[in-house]
Amino acid sequence: IVNVINIHMKCCDSGLERRKRASKMLHEYVHENKKESDVSWVVLGDWNDDLKDEVGEHCFQPFLDNQDLLFVTESIVDDYNQASYPKEPYHSFLDHILISNNLIKDIEYEILTVPIDKMMGGYDVYEYYISDHLPVLLLLPGGLD
Repeated sequence: IVNVINIHMKCCDSGLERRKRASKMLHEYVHENKKESDVSWVVLGDWNDDLKDEVGEHCFQPFLDNQDLLFVTESIVDDYNQASYPKEPYHSFLDHILISNNLIKDIEYEILTVPIDKMMGGYDVYEYYISDHLPVLLLLPGGLD
């Protein structure tokens, strides 16, 4: 069983404290509902936080402390060209994919931000018609078990 949750965390103003509380509740929900070994999780979407932020300055800690879960996006957050929010001056990676380790154990996967803005004639066109965030893609060969 694979459960997928798509999130959009609060931005701006009191957003950090709200995101921290929401992450804590979400982690408790995932943890409580993962008691059976055949249950796996994918939590993805706009976390409105950057994994590069210092401890205490982001909402990820409950998940980072859980060895059963992995932010697969962590491997590309330092790549300026992979920013999912490429708008200056806030150029950052805010859209993450968290996945149960058992789903990717012993397999190669690829994670990248899809440069669909370039296919549409630029970020301004993409932002006007679709979103201010670029999509993040996780490629799993053969799909999920």
